[in-house]
Amino acid sequence: MSEKTLLNTEAIVSEVRSVDEKPIVSAPFAHRIFPNPSKGAFFVKVEKVRENLSYTIKNLNGNALDKGKLPTSGLVKFNSKPGSYILELRNASSIISSDEIVIQN
Repeated sequence: MSEKTLLNTEAIVSEVRSVDEKPIVSAPFAHRIFPNPSKGAFFVKVEKVRENLSYTIKNLNGNALDKGKLPTSGLVKFNSKPGSYILELRNASSIISSDEIVIQN
């Protein structure tokens, strides 16, 4: 393997790692959801502290399966069968984020 190939591989690995670390930005709301995929417990970390955030977890048909106020710890527990779901975050007036979450065994 040439040195050039090795350097390119290191750059790709570095880039893949950084994808997980980038916050999701939906102007001007930045947050991270981790781990994703999870076994049903995950954190929603918000860049700036915001009060009165709530969440709704929906199936891919748009049916609400769980909702509540986002705890200050950011820990959300969702007990459901494995699959893909939509996590919506809301402030008092509107949906500010909509992200896919994956639940695994």
